[in-house]
Amino acid sequence: MKKIHLLVSGAICLGFLFVIFYYLYAMSRLPVDDGDLGEIKEIIILPERPGTLSLVLTGPIIKPLIFAIDLSMPNIHSLDWSALADVDITADVKIRASVGSDGSLVFDPVSDVICPGHTKAGEMISRVLQTWSYKPFKVGPIMIRFNVGAIGKKLTIDISKLVLKEGIESDTPIKVGKLHFVDNGLKRSEVKIISW
Repeated sequence: MKKIHLLVSGAICLGFLFVIFYYLYAMSRLPVDDGDLGEIKEIIILPERPGTLSLVLTGPIIKPLIFAIDLSMPNIHSLDWSALADVDITADVKIRASVGSDGSLVFDPVSDVICPGHTKAGEMISRVLQTWSYKPFKVGPIMIRFNVGAIGKKLTIDISKLVLKEGIESDTPIKVGKLHFVDNGLKRSEVKIISW
């Protein structure tokens, strides 16, 4: 058995040696190339990307405005979500308000706060929301719903009916920022914004 392995190994080695010697023999029979490359005298210049030299932007930079709650306003208070849940874990409170021209949130704490059976939670929410103010870029009606016991979206803010404030050009881009000031227990995934 060992002799067979030695014979097979020897045959493979002889085969490799034959291939190498044949390659060297074939290469030696090729004619010598007498062309000298020397130095390359021609340099290829790649063309520039189209449009990079002919495009000139002029005019002022237009920065988008961000419609969000204005945390720089004095006496603004945050709503403590855990305290609200302690007051009423099943609270479902809707607030029909409007954003004034100065950005303030305007509503009547009696007629615009809809909270059947959840009066304490409605009073707590309305006291805090009366301190809220937005950046003065949009005006109009806004609906805010607090559904404490819901699975999924617990806070819904509908700003779809807001319009541009007078004096702001219609082509000015306006983005939506943070529209609530709620701390302690409300996750970002539990907030739904209905935008314009």
